[in-house]
Amino acid sequence: MKNLRWFSVAVVLIVIGLSTGIAQWTNNPATNNVVAPFVDYPTLVTDGNNGVIVFGEARLYLLRAQRLGVDGRLLWPGIQGVKVSDALHEQYFSDIDRDFRFVLPDGRGGAFIAFQVGKIIGRYEEPPEPKLVFSVYLQRLEASGSRLFGAEGLKLMPVQPDTHIFAQKMTGMIADGFGGVYVIWYYLDSMNRNKDGVYLARVNQDGQMLWGPKRLSIDFNTSYLPYRDNSDKLSLYELAPEANPPIKDHFLKLEAATGNLLIQKEIEIGVGESGFNPFYRYCQGDDGSAIFAFYDFRAETLRVQKLDGDGNKLWGKDPIKITKDLLYRLSFDIKSNKKDGAYLWYMSQDTVSHFVYLGGQGQILWQKDFLPSGRFFGPFPPEKPPMTVSPDGSLFVIRDDFQRIFKITEGRQILWQTQISTRVSQAFANDGYDLLADSAGSCIVVWQEITNDYVGLRGQRVDRYGNLGGSTPVQDFAQITIPHKLQLENVMPNPFTQSVAIHFAVPRNESISLKVYDLLGKEVSTLKNDTLAPGSYSLIWEGRSDDGKALASGLYFIILRNDQELVTRKLMFLK
Repeated sequence: MKNLRWFSVAVVLIVIGLSTGIAQWTNNPATNNVVAPFVDYPTLVTDGNNGVIVFGEARLYLLRAQRLGVDGRLLWPGIQGVKVSDALHEQYFSDIDRDFRFVLPDGRGGAFIAFQVGKIIGRYEEPPEPKLVFSVYLQRLEASGSRLFGAEGLKLMPVQPDTHIFAQKMTGMIADGFGGVYVIWYYLDSMNRNKDGVYLARVNQDGQMLWGPKRLSIDFNTSYLPYRDNSDKLSLYELAPEANPPIKDHFLKLEAATGNLLIQKEIEIGVGESGFNPFYRYCQGDDGSAIFAFYDFRAETLRVQKLDGDGNKLWGKDPIKITKDLLYRLSFDIKSNKKDGAYLWYMSQDTVSHFVYLGGQGQILWQKDFLPSGRFFGPFPPEKPPMTVSPDGSLFVIRDDFQRIFKITEGRQILWQTQISTRVSQAFANDGYDLLADSAGSCIVVWQEITNDYVGLRGQRVDRYGNLGGSTPVQDFAQITIPHKLQLENVMPNPFTQSVAIHFAVPRNESISLKVYDLLGKEVSTLKNDTLAPGSYSLIWEGRSDDGKALASGLYFIILRNDQELVTRKLMFLK
């Protein structure tokens, strides 16, 4: 009874601490930060303010989300954050096997999430198994945690779930470049096979379906890998299902405004008839391209290839060979270097982790290897890449049983290494963690933990110098430059039509404001008004006022100021 009373008090204290948002990042690797009790399998997206939004799965298959500020505060209410949906049935990131691709930042402090709801509508006589139907939904959480697409979310393809068995599954999602998203899913109907296939739709920031559902293929086994070109048109690599005789893959380009087909052509990214296959990863390049890493069946090798926005191969007729020494067919991943190249991670059969840096022409610039260490890099590879890329192109690598993080420059130099935790039960599952770099050169890590005194998600932030919470000494390998004065870089692109990246730097802990004014000197948007630590920051402006209304074309001024200095840049907005 005494133990129960103390447990109740502990729970009350946790609830009070989380609901009032008083938590701060700790600098103690023995404690770390409580993120969300009784939540598993985290996936992180940026909140645009050097914090993160954490999506996870609570008990009974309910999706939850929490927003962590740059200072470690829990910004959304509730012991587990906010509910993604009020759907009364089981909720999944995609299928029952969790797929973490379907969360995206919305560019305004919130995020999109595509998910699947499974409902039992009966049972089979023989064998006695549940009769399930699955529907796909899209939700947008705003910066405050409010659900903008309704209590349950936007159902992407209305059906009548209580009449027969059907299944829908998310297979792709990407930002459309205008504040909304493209979503791709398949539909399989036991009663009406005429509806089977793969569907695509474009949804705007208000939850309106601008066009679609558009059927891309009548075969639900066809895969579509989306990316955007430099003009924000939608590019699709169509991966045909296995067949005899083989079916050719295709490249498709669609007009953003209408979804109309602009280009369709045959393509084969791999070597031989079945060179490109379901064992792949890919990333969107910052130059309107896509970089693909895949296991080549014919030669049993890991290969990479890059396509431009029109589906042209950029890294030679045949893809670049990386290695034949692969532990499993999916023990690899790829991340953009925020320019025109990529970082590739793979695990070899001796469980060594290899990190390869690929230049814009496909050349292997360097490779760095980490020997096996602990459970996390043991015989079973992680299901997520143990790396994230900073906006400056440097790389964060997590290793040593999930207890140390390294920062590596584009030139292969280790800047520092830091022990982020001494706890004994980090990353309980191989997909029970995620890490994300921010625009200040820091990194936030969140992991699933199961111990005698805690079950749920914990997290830790490591700043650009390798300090936990900003003050823990680490082993330094290089000197990082602090700006000596307030800096506002030239904005790019200028003029702009949809969105513009704004980069600035502050030399010390100070209060700053970053605002936009029109030609008459009227303030039209406040982009930042906060106290910031020294370092570099980035944000995106979409040509809208503070209330979300699109501004007129014309000349605007961006003004960055602190108590002593003021910096101005001109910006032309063309709609």
